Amino acid sequence: LKPRYELIIMLLRRIKRTKKLARSSYRGFNNFRVVAKPENVDIPAYVQFLTEEETSNLAETFGPAMAHDFKGKSGSVFVHYAEGASVSKRHIFVGLGKTKDVNVNTFRTASAAATKKLRSLKIQSPTFSIPHHSEDSETLTKAIVSSVKLTNYSFDKYITVEDKKPFFLDGVNFLPDAQYGEDQIKKIATYAKEAFLYGEATNLARDLGNERGDVCNPSFMQDQAQKVADSSDLFSMETIDSDGLQKLGMNLFYSVGKGASDPPRMVLLRYNGNPDSDDTPIAFVGKGITFDTGGLNLKPTGYIETMHMDMGGSAAVLGAMSVLAKLKVKKNVIGVLCLAENAINERAYHPSSIIKSYKGLTVEIGNTDAEGRLVLADGLTYVQQKYNPKHVIDLATLTGACVVGLGEYSAGLFSNCDEMSGTIKNLGDTVFERCWPLPIYDEHTEEMKGKQSDLSNTGKDRYGGACTAAAFLKEFVEKDTKWTHLDIAGPGMYSEERGPMPKGATGFGSQLLLEYIKTY
Repeated sequence: LKPRYELIIMLLRRIKRTKKLARSSYRGFNNFRVVAKPENVDIPAYVQFLTEEETSNLAETFGPAMAHDFKGKSGSVFVHYAEGASVSKRHIFVGLGKTKDVNVNTFRTASAAATKKLRSLKIQSPTFSIPHHSEDSETLTKAIVSSVKLTNYSFDKYITVEDKKPFFLDGVNFLPDAQYGEDQIKKIATYAKEAFLYGEATNLARDLGNERGDVCNPSFMQDQAQKVADSSDLFSMETIDSDGLQKLGMNLFYSVGKGASDPPRMVLLRYNGNPDSDDTPIAFVGKGITFDTGGLNLKPTGYIETMHMDMGGSAAVLGAMSVLAKLKVKKNVIGVLCLAENAINERAYHPSSIIKSYKGLTVEIGNTDAEGRLVLADGLTYVQQKYNPKHVIDLATLTGACVVGLGEYSAGLFSNCDEMSGTIKNLGDTVFERCWPLPIYDEHTEEMKGKQSDLSNTGKDRYGGACTAAAFLKEFVEKDTKWTHLDIAGPGMYSEERGPMPKGATGFGSQLLLEYIKTY
């Protein structure tokens, strides 16, 4: 290991030959470089990943004190100041744990820990190593770059006191191990750019989710979608306003938002990455309840305060759509934002009302707080009838029942296609937006039958609520459509910070959608 440490001491003095990859106006580091050679450019800090076994040789190079203090435990961080160097020259060691336990998620955790340390030290432009590891270089590079990007996030819009404003990294360097050849380094640069843009998508979704409901209403979301549409000639956009919803007979959708001062609307953002293709587009449909009071079945204190994040599904869809042109995706994609505020006034819809859906099925309202499935039902029907997509994914912070079952660590995955379900689960593991398959049994479907209507929007009791909600949505999916519903109520909004995920809106789903487009 000693030659590696000598190389690092040299790196702490100089770095040369860089390739600039990306810039962005979004929060996070705004530019980064994949560094080809460690010479000739000063840097403030170098981040190196070490297993517990690799720390055994630290004493020889860095002295016994460091070897005593840093054991390489997973997620542990140690800052070493080189003798004779200024305090700006730091070598930051990050532990990976035991060699046999190291995997790609270990690097995610370690990268997040290092980024938090760097931010606390207010180090502007650090350099992260891209080690030569048993994980393939693509998976490893994306995991490290993505974790740094996502950890370098804070929703600081409303912080005005200087001492409270968070510090952000910028101009971050990534240095591939010397064992990588020139061609591999070029590929690593490409992987890093993609991971960076994926992070951009997630952080946009986070910003939208963290924005409060008095600002982020349906009009605001429409404006954000328009900005995406205006960013490239490959986009076109259609908005069905409140009057349009009524004229079309999208009564479920309209009813949810008719009690709000800002009317409901559906935004359809179309990306034409392959205009000459005869293939039907893939459709992403996002629940966009910009604030959920629960309606006349009012949410109590302790549950209502976070409901500005109940539009996480539409935020994830818009986040994914926002980077398609930058990624040069050669596919056609429809992003559907089902936008409404579930508010209360004299016009708010009532429990026990029977409402006719766009599909024609009638629905009795068992609870006005089961509103997300109503806007999705009409949204799903519309996009299928107009665009005939063969693949549809909807995302929604839909049920507390899913959080009870899976916690905040995983989305509930429901699908009418086993192949699609398996693909999404595997892709979720790849980008650390994990999903767990759950069933829709005939009994779940039976529970959603109405007594004086075709359907009810609630089940018979509180058991299996995530499954019965998915069963309701399935009633609005055509037989030939491959469909997956992701209940992101848990991972879409964190109650506390974990690794690269912040407290609050996480942007969950954007990266998974982008990965799925590759397989379509």
